[in-house]
Amino acid sequence: MGYHATHEFLRRGHSVTVLARRPVSVPNLFPPTVNVKLADLNQLPDEAVQELASGNDAVVYAAGVDAATPPEGPAFDFFYKENVTATARFFKCSRMAGVKRGVLISSYFNYFDRTRPDLNLSNNHPYIRSRREQAKESLAVSLPDLELMVLEIPWVFGVTPGRPPSWKSLIKYIQSPWPLFFTERGTNMIAVPSCRAGDCKCS
Repeated sequence: MGYHATHEFLRRGHSVTVLARRPVSVPNLFPPTVNVKLADLNQLPDEAVQELASGNDAVVYAAGVDAATPPEGPAFDFFYKENVTATARFFKCSRMAGVKRGVLISSYFNYFDRTRPDLNLSNNHPYIRSRREQAKESLAVSLPDLELMVLEIPWVFGVTPGRPPSWKSLIKYIQSPWPLFFTERGTNMIAVPSCRAGDCKCS
């Protein structure tokens, strides 16, 4: 999502700085106007994070881990470190650097946890609990100086050059001659190209 967000910001005329852990895997992934900085956010001291955020009007946080990432050790401790501690520290440092607006890319499991308390989702699933705490603690360290928006997005289909699509195995399954099995009801999925500003075809 960071890749597609960067190109959307450029299309709207913004200057963009990208923080990545590893070098881009293909040449010309971003135009030369994009300032790409390589660093592991979790390994940087607060002063370095503030310096990275300084001078920006807004920051977008699209890092962290999802439920498909195998936990190292106790599940909630792992998700809390990666999704809560790291995110809250980033927005706190951004606020201290003078950033006024921020966006946290979160999960729509937060929406279900909030609207269906009878399911006890956050109490029964460590990943969903970490997303709930991530939003709560990030808002606490950001407001009121940094106006933070939490996006509880559904599944998003999109391709980043040089990286295999996350849904590749499912596509093979759909194209196979084997019978397809699926659970009752469903979920919400959107595609990146159909949800750009002014061209949204999702509901």
